[in-house]
Amino acid sequence: MHLFYEMTFITTCGQSLDILNSNKSVSTFTMDTYKTIAANKTSHYTFYLPTSAAMHLVGLKDTEALRQTKMIAMEIGHFYQVQDYFLDCFGKPEVTVKLGTNIQDNKSSWLTVVCMRRANDEQNAVKLECYGKTETDKFARVKELYKTLGLPNTYTFFSTTIN
Repeated sequence: MHLFYEMTFITTCGQSLDILNSNKSVSTFTMDTYKTIAANKTSHYTFYLPTSAAMHLVGLKDTEALRQTKMIAMEIGHFYQVQDYFLDCFGKPEVTVKLGTNIQDNKSSWLTVVCMRRANDEQNAVKLECYGKTETDKFARVKELYKTLGLPNTYTFFSTTIN
């Protein structure tokens, strides 16, 4: 039961951080904050909880095995969250069944953080003007900025080099 309580607490903290961060300027988003959100909001309950719960249920108490399981689960969760944000922006809704609102919702995503790192001053100005806005043309400008900065290629490289 302790594991389930802990995962509920961690997930709630991650979701709260995600919501709090979405009220900030995109210029304040960092990779560390994004990774913290992803780890707490997704990795723990989606990947670590099921595997560690199964290990506990079969009586496996090896702390090193649990530590390694957590490390692997956190990496899988990070990859999953990067993929989720990528598909939110570039996936086909009829395939992904996602509405694609992370840009409009001002989410601190992997795409956003990488974009802010790569963008020049003019591109950052576009990002500041358009990110977190609901108008279709502003969403399109952010998406085009991602393409200009080569983020789809970066994602492809990232997703094929995970080992």
